Amino acid sequence: MNNRYVVIMAGGRGERFWPQSRLKRPKHLLPIVGDSA
Repeated sequence: MNNRYVVIMAGGRGERFWPQSRLKRPKHLLPIVGDSA
């Protein structure tokens, strides 16, 4: 059985994810592990 994990990135303006987080790719679509979102 595969384990599924949920990561909730909430609050603030997302400045800690900049420059990875942009208007074209908001932080909730950033890959956590690997290249898939």
